[in-house]
Amino acid sequence: MPLKKWPLLDKNRNICCGKIRVDGTRLTTEHVYDWCAGSDSEDHIKAFQREWPYVSAEAIQQAIAFERKRRGL
Repeated sequence: MPLKKWPLLDKNRNICCGKIRVDGTRLTTEHVYDWCAGSDSEDHIKAFQREWPYVSAEAIQQAIAFERKRRGL
């Protein structure tokens, strides 16, 4: 089930225990947010992509934005 506001994120109850994740991966939005320390700066995004080069910068930004909203930040 893709999320309307965040088209690069997905939720499937059979993957990652139904947590919101980057579509096509097993990277949850929580993981992306925590790994990037809640920052969507270019440096954090590039560092994330060195570890997971198949994740687009836009998907990283959407995951961080989703988590900020979910956490009320």
